[in-house]
Amino acid sequence: MADDVLPLVSRLLSSIVFLLSLAVFVSTLAPGIVFGDPTEYTLIPHLWAILHPPGYAFMTLLVKVWQMLAPIGSLAYRTNLLAATTGALGGVLVYWCVLSLTPDPFAKHPFGAPAGRGGIMAAIFAAFCLYTASNYWQHSIHTNAHIVTAALASISISLLLHWRATHNDRWLFAFGLAAGLSVTHHPLLVFGFPAYGVFILAGRPRFKTLIQLAAFALIGLAPWLYFPIRSSMPPPPPFGPHDMNTLDGFLNLVLARGLTGVNLFHFGLNEQWHRLIVFWSLIQLQFAWPVVLLAVVGLIWLARRDWRAAVLLGLHAFVNLVFTLNSVQDVMAYLLPPLVSIAVLIGAGALAVSEFLKTRGVLKAPRVLVVLLIFPLANLVWLYPRISLSSVGDADAYVDSVFAHFAGKGMHAVLLSDWEHATPLWYRRYVDGDVLDPNDVTVLYVNKPFVDAVWENIDKGPIYVIEYNPAIVNTGFRLRAEGPFYRLEPPAAAMTPMIPHPLNMQFGPVELLGYDVLADTVRAGENVPIILYLHAPQATDHIIHPFARLGSWEYRFTTDSHLLSPYWEPGEIIAERWDVTVPLDAKTGEYPLEAGFSDLVTGEDFAELVSLGDVKVVERKTVGGGDTEGMVANFGQRIGVDWVRAWSGGVPTHTAPWAEPMVVRPGDSVEVRIKWRALALPQNSYTVFVHLLSADNALIVSRDYTPLGGAFPTMLWFPKWLPGQTAIDPYTITVPADAAPGDYYIEIGLYGLRSVVRVPAFDAEGNLAGDRFVLGGVTVRP
Repeated sequence: MADDVLPLVSRLLSSIVFLLSLAVFVSTLAPGIVFGDPTEYTLIPHLWAILHPPGYAFMTLLVKVWQMLAPIGSLAYRTNLLAATTGALGGVLVYWCVLSLTPDPFAKHPFGAPAGRGGIMAAIFAAFCLYTASNYWQHSIHTNAHIVTAALASISISLLLHWRATHNDRWLFAFGLAAGLSVTHHPLLVFGFPAYGVFILAGRPRFKTLIQLAAFALIGLAPWLYFPIRSSMPPPPPFGPHDMNTLDGFLNLVLARGLTGVNLFHFGLNEQWHRLIVFWSLIQLQFAWPVVLLAVVGLIWLARRDWRAAVLLGLHAFVNLVFTLNSVQDVMAYLLPPLVSIAVLIGAGALAVSEFLKTRGVLKAPRVLVVLLIFPLANLVWLYPRISLSSVGDADAYVDSVFAHFAGKGMHAVLLSDWEHATPLWYRRYVDGDVLDPNDVTVLYVNKPFVDAVWENIDKGPIYVIEYNPAIVNTGFRLRAEGPFYRLEPPAAAMTPMIPHPLNMQFGPVELLGYDVLADTVRAGENVPIILYLHAPQATDHIIHPFARLGSWEYRFTTDSHLLSPYWEPGEIIAERWDVTVPLDAKTGEYPLEAGFSDLVTGEDFAELVSLGDVKVVERKTVGGGDTEGMVANFGQRIGVDWVRAWSGGVPTHTAPWAEPMVVRPGDSVEVRIKWRALALPQNSYTVFVHLLSADNALIVSRDYTPLGGAFPTMLWFPKWLPGQTAIDPYTITVPADAAPGDYYIEIGLYGLRSVVRVPAFDAEGNLAGDRFVLGGVTVRP
C-alpha cells in the first residue's frame, strides 16, 4: 500500500471505527429514563437549572445544545444518544493517539499518519479494547457526566500527542482550551494535569507560547459564567443553588465542598496492598490479561523510544489510579480517564509487537495484530447479551406504580423518597407534564435519616416509604405493606386494610386474615412478593413465623427485618411482605405456592398449609453466570461466592467453610478474601458485611463496605454487576487487643444499602437457608 494512500485509509478507517462502535452502543442504549443521576443529567439542562456539585457547567451547556439540535426520539432517548456518541468519539481519539506514536507520524498530514498497516491495525485494536471494556461500555449507553469526562481526557491527550508529532503550536493552544473546559466540567480532571504539565515543559516551549496557552485555558473557563448568569435571571432555577452569583456560593458548588473529606483518599498506606488487589479485579473486568500485559509492554517500549509520551501516558494513568482507588464513591466512573491512557498504552504495546516482528521478519505484523482483535471481539460477544439497557424500563414502571397507587385517591399522603426514585418523578412532571395532585400524594426527597423525615411530616397525612426501613420500626412505628409501598402506622395499627384475598384461619395465637400475591408470573431467579395479613387478639410470647413453599422449594424466612409476634399489640393488624425467590435453574411451568406457619419457640410447624394459588415461572434467558455448582454460598439467587480464603501472617491458612478453627492472639489481623460471582443482574445496591462474633453471637468486629471497598457497587442507577463476572474482594478483621481467650467465628453476608435488610442465602437445592455464610471458627489464645 503506497504511503500517500495510507492517510486517506486511516481517515476512512477512523470513521468506520466510530460508526461501528456507535451502532453497538445505540443497539444497547437505554430507551428512556434511568433512576438517579442519569435522569438528573437529562432534566436539569432541559430546565436551564443547576446540577449537583460540582455543577458540570460544560456538560450542562453541551447537553442543552444537543437536546435542541438533535430532535431524535424522546428527550431522555436523545440525551442517552449523546452518551453513545461521546463514547464512540473517545475511542476514535484513542485511535489517533496510537497513530501519533508511530515513527514520524504527521510529517505530511496532521490527521493522516503514514504509519503503515501495522500502525493502523494497532490503532484499531486499541480503540476496540476501550469500546469493549465493560465499564466504558456501560457509561456509553445512558446519560452520565463521566463519559464526557473520559472524552475530555481523550481530547487532551490526543491534542498533546499531535502537538509533539507536528511541532505546531495550534494543537497546544487547542489543548489549553480543552483543559479549561475540563475544569468547568469536573475538577477531578485536574489529576491529569501533572502528566500534561511535565509533557509540555519537557517540550521546552517558549515563554510566549506558555502565555498564549494560559490565555486559551482561561477562555475554556467561560462555561462557568453560566452559574452566576443563571442565578441572576428570573425565574430562579427549579433545581440547584440560587446563590451562584456570590463567590461563596460559586465555590461551594464547583469545588464540591464537603465531599472531599468523605470520599477522597479514604484508605491509609497500610491498605494499599488491598487496593492493588481491587485494581487487579477491576482491570480484569475490562481487559483480558494478555491485553493488560500489552499495556506494560507499550509503556516500556515508549520509555525507550519516546520518553515524553511514556511520561504523559504513564503518569496520567498512575496519578488517576492512585486517586480513584483510594476513593469510596463513583470509583467505576472515576476509572474512565485512566482507562483512556491505558488503552493508548495497549495500542503502543501492539506497535511494539509489530515493530519486533517486522525487524525480525518472523511474520507479517498486520496479520498478527488482526489476530489480537480476537480479544476485544471476545469481549463484545460475551458482554453484548449481558450489558444491554435496551429493555430497561424500571424507572417508568415505578412512576406508573406511584400514579396507580395514589392518583385520584384523595389520601393527602406523603411519600418519602430517596434520590434514585425521586428523579423519574421529577422528569415525568417537568418534561411530560404528569403532575401528582397534592390532595393525593406529595413526594418528598429525603437526604437525611428517614426517621427524621417521618417526625417532620407526621402531621401532614399518611406517610409512605418505598422499602422496609428497620430504623423506622425501631422507633415504635409499624410499616404496613400496601401494594409496592409501605404505609407507616402508629401502634396499635388496628384499622383493617383492604385485603385482596380474605381468609380466617387460626395458627396458635395468631390469625391469618388474608393474603395478596403481587406477581403471579415471573422469570426464574426473580421474586414473588406476597403480603400476609396477620392478627393476634391477645398478647403472646410465642414467635409465630411464616414459611412458604413454591413447588418443591421451601423458604424458611429469617426473622431479620420483620416485626415478630411477641411485639404485636393485642388487636392490631400486621401486614408484612415476604419475597419468595425462584431458583435460577427453575424450568418453565405452573408451580403451586403455599404458606405455612411455625412456632419458633417450640420448633414445630402447624399442620395446615394455605394455598396462595399458582405461580407461572418462565425460564430465564441464559447468558451465563447462573451455574451455582461448586459455589460455597448463594445470596438472593443474585450473588454467588466461589470461595473464601483466610490469610494469617501474610499466607493463606484456611478455606471456608473450615472445620479446624484458626488460632490467633489478641491484636492479630485476619485477612478474608472473597471471590464473588454475579449469578444474575442484582436488584439492589448491596453492602458486604464481614463479622467476627463470639460463641454466643455477640458482635465483636464488623467490616461493612460496598463491594471492593466501594469500588464496585452491585447497582448504581441500574445493575452494574453482569452475570458471570467475578471479583476478588479483600477485608481485614483485627482481633481486639482486649479480646478474651475463647471461641469465636467469622460470618459474611450482604444487606441492602439503604434498607439494611439482609439478603437471604440459599442452599444448593434452591431452598432458603438463612441470611449469612459462616466461614468457620476462630480460637483466641493468650
